[in-house]
Amino acid sequence: MKRFILTGTLIASLLLGVVNCTQATYVSYGSSWGFGRISFNHAEDVGPLLRVELGSDSDAVGYAAFRFEFAPATITPDTHPEIGAIYLEDGAYSQSQLFASAPGTINSPNPYFDPTQSSSGTLFAVGSPTGGLSGADNVIPPFIARGGFLASNSTNLGAGIGSGEHALFFVKLNPGVTLDDVKAALDDPVLDGGAGFDLRFGLRVVNDTDPSCEGPGDGYINLNGQGAAPSIIPEPATVGMWALGMAVMSCIAVLRRRRAHA
Repeated sequence: MKRFILTGTLIASLLLGVVNCTQATYVSYGSSWGFGRISFNHAEDVGPLLRVELGSDSDAVGYAAFRFEFAPATITPDTHPEIGAIYLEDGAYSQSQLFASAPGTINSPNPYFDPTQSSSGTLFAVGSPTGGLSGADNVIPPFIARGGFLASNSTNLGAGIGSGEHALFFVKLNPGVTLDDVKAALDDPVLDGGAGFDLRFGLRVVNDTDPSCEGPGDGYINLNGQGAAPSIIPEPATVGMWALGMAVMSCIAVLRRRRAHA
């Protein structure tokens, strides 16, 4: 059972979505991307269950559509993980932005959430979720969310995108930008300051162990077109274990040499 508290902004967003999207029909562009985990606050890794698909809609000319999905799964113990917030990084490194200025206006929010083409009970509003993306600084290069391009359920646990659910968002393209450009930016983002586009999505996944829908949760970033996971800076504990392992291997090698010469 979905439980939620509607805020004024959320009500306006939902009513606007109904007006704008009543006759809308999402069409897939034929490309989708999985997600890799970048923080480790939860026991479960739901990255293989998460996906974003690029598409369009004839009633939303000049917009890119993004359909976020959480595949059905049996998770033991079931802590009810869900996508509670969506972060968008656009032009942080190439300085060439795909999307028009956010958040737009109350009459035309950018991006906007389409409740008519999303799972029942999923509720998102454009704005700034409390707290950033967990693990954003662990990624190489760091994940930098673009101001205003944030969507949060803004209610409580149970209103995000849970197992077996999906949610649809539209983002206005800058003049001259095509869906081919968006696909290329997700497949192979320019992260070295070169010419082109860079685009990455960050997801905050929360569950019953989090104090609220605002997290901290775990962070996930989309894989590129080759399915490569984001490069992550090793945690200090991981580095320590690696160093200990190398020291043990070195000691074993020394002992073997000594025995060989004995």
